[in-house]
Amino acid sequence: MIIIYIVTGLVVDESRTSISLMKVFGYRKKEIARLILGSNTLIVVAGYLLGIPALLGTVGVLYGSLTESLQIVLPVKLNVWYMLLGFIVVMITFEFAKLISRKKVTRIPMSEALKAGTE
Repeated sequence: MIIIYIVTGLVVDESRTSISLMKVFGYRKKEIARLILGSNTLIVVAGYLLGIPALLGTVGVLYGSLTESLQIVLPVKLNVWYMLLGFIVVMITFEFAKLISRKKVTRIPMSEALKAGTE
């Protein structure tokens, strides 16, 4: 959860000037939050789906080295229900981090766009 919150916060911090420009142009707070924070949902889903084969490969190598020294066999299997539960936990955590970061978005002043223009 901490990593998801930090990454979401970094997205908001990097987009400060864009957010303030959107406020100057009259975008509503909901629209700004959806545009800035909602665009990462596909990346989170893709990261989770790519993480499953990476997990299977890593655990397979770990079990392989462990079973070689102990002379036992440990199969590497993932239960579909656990994968679904993990996905639900990741998405709930992501939505919670977006909710917290939405407050950061609303606190960015419109004058941020002027500051960026003068620098």
